[in-house]
Amino acid sequence: MAYTYTTLSDFRGKNTFAHDINDSGDIVGFYGINGESFGGFVDIGGKFTTLHDPLAVGDVTNPQAVGVTFAFGINNNGDIVGYYFDSEGVALGFVDVGGKYTTLYDPSSTHGTVATGIDDYGDIVGYYFYREGALFGFVDISGKYTTLLLPGAKQTAAFGFNDNGEMVVGTYLDFKDVHHGFVTSVTSVIDGFPTYTTLNDPLGTKGTYATGINDNGDIVGYYLDSKHVKHGFVDIGGTFTTLDDPHAGHAKGEGTEALGINDNGEIVGIYIDSSGHHHGFVT
Repeated sequence: MAYTYTTLSDFRGKNTFAHDINDSGDIVGFYGINGESFGGFVDIGGKFTTLHDPLAVGDVTNPQAVGVTFAFGINNNGDIVGYYFDSEGVALGFVDVGGKYTTLYDPSSTHGTVATGIDDYGDIVGYYFYREGALFGFVDISGKYTTLLLPGAKQTAAFGFNDNGEMVVGTYLDFKDVHHGFVTSVTSVIDGFPTYTTLNDPLGTKGTYATGINDNGDIVGYYLDSKHVKHGFVDIGGTFTTLDDPHAGHAKGEGTEALGINDNGEIVGIYIDSSGHHHGFVT
């Protein structure tokens, strides 16, 4: 299958990060003014609107502002999740429903919560920090948080949620410090015995990250090759196809990350060019 890439660049920032897309084609992500100031956005039909949690520290109109709001997921109702930093530099998750922001904080967390995905029922996935270096995924069903730590994993992060809230994808770190993608059912997580399938792109010699899933079971993410260059992928029925934006760089730390996929097969993500700048894309 041939993929056509369209660059998404929020005019306010030097860097644009596209993280998720719903079935209507609405896209969320964030943009960077400089190395410290970030603002969330929603792109509806090519019109970018800023997302700013009112409790976030800083003002995206101020070039000297500290980190602000990061949008990571959107459902078909237009509800958006992400995170922001408070005055003490702690990451707090949020859900934005019609412009009304509600803070999300996993009760097991001691160092912050990040919300990454939301289904059409309003259930949420993400990850939290228990202590320095300890990272655990979570599933939030109607306000009840369940920790997701895969058996044999050093760390687990949930990144993607499908529309009907049945399946979660993410990444775990093994005890050899190698990252692997995974897919698991929400039911098994809530039952306390998560059964999962490991996802390793056959070309990902330095690690695989799974970041998005749709209702068809198609999964997107990215892998690192032997030179630590990033390449996006889409996994359809176990067949991995590499996604490389033609504008992406080819050095260590550069490349393409596929981050979200909708039921129409539209994929969003970012590419890092040879100058180190990040650009959103849709394909």
